[in-house]
Amino acid sequence: MKWNPYSPSKIESFIRCPYRASLIYGNKLERNLNKDIVIVGKAIHNLAERYIVGLNSGMTLEELEISPYSELEKLNVKLQSPHMISRYNLLADNLLKWISTHKELSEAKTEISISIDKNSNPVEWNDKNGYLRGRMDVVLEKDNYIYVYDFKTGEPHYGYQDIIYPILIFSLFENIDVMEMSYVPLGDIEYLDKWKFIYDRSQIPELKKIVNIKIKEIEKMDVYLPNPNEYCSNSNCISICPFRHSMENKDIISKYLYYKAKADQLNNEIKEIVNNEGTLVSTAGKFYKEISTSNRYKIIDLLEAIGKDNIQLLENITISKTDFIKISKKIKEKIIIDPIVKKRKRYRFEQKIKE
Repeated sequence: MKWNPYSPSKIESFIRCPYRASLIYGNKLERNLNKDIVIVGKAIHNLAERYIVGLNSGMTLEELEISPYSELEKLNVKLQSPHMISRYNLLADNLLKWISTHKELSEAKTEISISIDKNSNPVEWNDKNGYLRGRMDVVLEKDNYIYVYDFKTGEPHYGYQDIIYPILIFSLFENIDVMEMSYVPLGDIEYLDKWKFIYDRSQIPELKKIVNIKIKEIEKMDVYLPNPNEYCSNSNCISICPFRHSMENKDIISKYLYYKAKADQLNNEIKEIVNNEGTLVSTAGKFYKEISTSNRYKIIDLLEAIGKDNIQLLENITISKTDFIKISKKIKEKIIIDPIVKKRKRYRFEQKIKE
């Protein structure tokens, strides 16, 4: 399935947890905007934009007289955690210190949105032909050089942002051959130089190749399995995730979800065989489909591939009783399904194949 357009956060969401990503980008789960960590990130980015827009107008930081707490007030929220209040103060102070040492920001642009199609042609943000897109905090064009700054309120990490952003920049600025991209770790700006990357146009084909390979992997997924990780505690998906009670059941539940999705797919194939190739017969006033021996074995192969709930699936297909008995007998000889174990609203499924 295609999930165009792809942003760094969307690709990393599918890498981190395909299950949660499929819910969010399938519009089945809203992003949680009430967490302190999300509030802090949004408020700091808004604060940075206000500072730079003010500098663009020719005012000094002193003349702007911007209160860091004004952005929290605009969001109409209050931080619940004392730790996050302290964290917000630190980030706001470091932001002001960093901006005060970069006078060139008076010529910069904020919140630059770039979207391109598969041929790297710039398109509108919501264009249906969009393939890659990204929103950059600060972009500065100076002396045939592009500087991109991205504020980080958490710990920076190497990821698809430092792969996709250069592709977007060189697609939009055709006259630029070199760009510098910096993550600004507001939690500790002493480490700023650690997060600086230099790119030239010759690197773009290789970067595109990396992105295209990952996108193909995402689009080939037929089952979006949960993947418990350190981000789960800050996710609003935790209340509906099959792993919310126990992380140790990852393999068991992943296997179950895989078979469940596979069952839906293969069950449709079985119905196709019965409906298209079966012969309509009547028994005691009820109509059934009678199938040939070869088709019976096709169904047996499909049911073996399904694994779990194969006999129950068979009961939902209107085949003759004789066919049902023959198929179910053959299946039971080969596959044994353990009973479902229910504990603390947690379901565990296991499949055993008889040797």
